[in-house]
Amino acid sequence: MNKKEKRIVIAIAKDDVARRDVIDALRCRDAVEESLRARNYTVETLRVSKEDFYGPQNIRDMLEAMKAFCVFNLFEGFGDQPQKEAEFAAQLEKMDIPFTGNSAYTLEKCLNKSVLKALLEENEISVPKGYLIRNIEDIDRVTIEPPFFIKPASEDASVGIDNDSLVWSSRELLKKAEKKLSEFPSGVLIEEFIPGKEYNVGMMGNYPYEVLGISVIDYERYTDFSPFLTYDAKWNIDSVQYHAIVPEVTEIISKTVKKQLYDICQRVGGLVRGRGYFRVDIRQRREKLFVLDVNPNPDINRDSGLLRQVYHKGYRYEEFITRLIAMALRHYRKKRIW
Repeated sequence: MNKKEKRIVIAIAKDDVARRDVIDALRCRDAVEESLRARNYTVETLRVSKEDFYGPQNIRDMLEAMKAFCVFNLFEGFGDQPQKEAEFAAQLEKMDIPFTGNSAYTLEKCLNKSVLKALLEENEISVPKGYLIRNIEDIDRVTIEPPFFIKPASEDASVGIDNDSLVWSSRELLKKAEKKLSEFPSGVLIEEFIPGKEYNVGMMGNYPYEVLGISVIDYERYTDFSPFLTYDAKWNIDSVQYHAIVPEVTEIISKTVKKQLYDICQRVGGLVRGRGYFRVDIRQRREKLFVLDVNPNPDINRDSGLLRQVYHKGYRYEEFITRLIAMALRHYRKKRIW
């Protein structure tokens, strides 16, 4: 393989939003580039701006000029336009260029949480009961009992999840839902809150997927904190909760629960057409498991939750990164054969 063939373009957002998850994506770019250069790849960075979406040829022209062999896709949309993540992947698909991670279909399906919830429900996968609210008048449709959980309907990275997300009474719901709608006018989901252990299951490859690991949070061990992870708990290194609650990769799970988790995540991955790498978040209420979310292209910094699972599985960081490229190329070649 010559130098031209090994030219990898890392795609990332050029974003002015000073949000922790956005800044963390830049750190991830550095880690990926370091790993690829260590494997003798030629690496360039494509910083995708909002203006690049104005003309349909802009992104195509930039990638053609860079002579990309494969795009390592770390583009996650913009702080105020997360839907651009799927649009960018769709452009790569139209260009017929290999890229890491999930397809435009998967990214779009998982970003729209009410659509994802409906898809899982239709296929008899348990999810929390919930309602999509686009204006405060819609709240009259909510017939579930408290406690409630409020989250934006079309955000990722736990954006909009804070201490106001858990609502303990119907009286509080109106006030807090109104506040959330002012912050996220495209809509919020009001769901029943599912107490219990939380499982984060990392998946890799194509169906049937390789399970990287299962991380567990037992909130009964953290009674001084909220029984869920806020945005700050996941991203803000100055947050006490960020350091106190770290999902633990473990094998100490009953065989019954482990099999259920594996079966559910394989089915969920197939339904959303996941590929490359993704994570499924699940809560256990007594004996029943509920899918909370599906996160395609989660954070792959060296110290991220998914990478703790990668290490637990026995892979080194550089090996994981190059495996993602190999999977992207296999998918591309298989697509062209068919």
